[in-house]
Amino acid sequence: MSGHINREKLEHLIRDGAIDTVLMVFPDLQGRLTGKRTTGRFFLQSVADAGTENCDYLIACDMDNNPVDGYRFTSYEQGYGDMLAKADWNTVRVIPWVEKTAMIMCDLLNVNTHELIEVAPRTVLQRQVEAAERMGVLPMVASEIEFFLFRDTYDEAHDKGYRDLRPHSPWVSPPRQRTEPPRRSRRPTPAHRRCTWWGSRAHRRRSTSATGATRCLEQHQATGSMLARHRKRFGCRANTSGDRDPRSNEPRGPVVVGAPS
Repeated sequence: MSGHINREKLEHLIRDGAIDTVLMVFPDLQGRLTGKRTTGRFFLQSVADAGTENCDYLIACDMDNNPVDGYRFTSYEQGYGDMLAKADWNTVRVIPWVEKTAMIMCDLLNVNTHELIEVAPRTVLQRQVEAAERMGVLPMVASEIEFFLFRDTYDEAHDKGYRDLRPHSPWVSPPRQRTEPPRRSRRPTPAHRRCTWWGSRAHRRRSTSATGATRCLEQHQATGSMLARHRKRFGCRANTSGDRDPRSNEPRGPVVVGAPS
């Protein structure tokens, strides 16, 4: 049996022995449930109507449950006091993950005045819901909680620096190691056959001649710094002296005068 039940049903289940533990819980600043656990019999005798008292530092802690200074509500300098957790009977649940256990969400009250503690997370949410209702709006929200389970204990994970943890299922695989791509071969080949534009058969045929090599280098030259990159990357020996076009015998720009064999 699981799901929401009312107070009368809870009391009946406790007397029948179907429920032997009751959790009186409230959210802390990180949204985690904290509170007190009682036996079913003690709950009926002393907790159902009176509630439970809890130290107010529980809603003044950080993620590691260390009390944080600087709150007006409570602090070490003021002296930590108590707050009263009263059951919200609209939130009684029989929880499926712990046998014979029920859970009740609680409102936090001042132990002296029995007024709601305004800085309690649940009270803050209630005030926001009330403000929305005054505007004619009904808030509808939900949480999406994503997490991964690992076989390592908390201590083992800490000792490993939270690295190389063993996943609980094959759905979580270890991160792949990044590897650099293989480097291109540096075999000595003619520079104009290793250039950026070497891709087509026609280009390769042209590059076998002096004229084709000249055209190849001119394409590099047209892009500015590509000439220097070409020379540095492929060991191309090119000059900028006025050479002549083999076809027209006219002076022209740089040509390939040699390349590694």
